[in-house]
Amino acid sequence: MIFRSAPSPRVPDRQALCGILFVLHTGIQWETCPRSSASARA
Repeated sequence: MIFRSAPSPRVPDRQALCGILFVLHTGIQWETCPRSSASARA
């Protein structure tokens, strides 16, 4: 029997696009990106 974890909640499209553009613009690595949207807006 295979157990699967619960899926992550969907992120709004605009928030996902802003995160992708932030990474491309700044050159920051995905692992070092802020996880919460509040810290990304600051």
